[in-house]
Amino acid sequence: MAIMKTYLRTTFIVAAFASTIALAQQPQGHPPPHVDIAALLNVDAAKASQVQAILDDGRKQMHALRESMGRPTDDASREKMHQAMQSIHQDTDKKLSAILTADQVAKLEASMPHPRGPGRERGTSQ
Repeated sequence: MAIMKTYLRTTFIVAAFASTIALAQQPQGHPPPHVDIAALLNVDAAKASQVQAILDDGRKQMHALRESMGRPTDDASREKMHQAMQSIHQDTDKKLSAILTADQVAKLEASMPHPRGPGRERGTSQ
């Protein structure tokens, strides 16, 4: 019986260690899904390139924000990050609205992945 307990305990420890290593090696972000912007919005390659540049810039800003602020640890830091992210979203939306019609912006936003969490939608505050 003691051998069985030791075996089970060792197996559990090895499994826990292996899962920790596996989780640590997973990539921290998911690459954005590929969307054919030109086909989706019915625009030429130059306009699609402008849209892609705006989206890429917004993603880079978000990444830099997460890197600089780290994971929020309390309500104040969570609110500060939320406000900064909302500002980046608004800036990105403003840039897109300057070169696309309202219908095109709506199509583009509908094709984007939705933020995680219940009740969260792009451009709205909680």
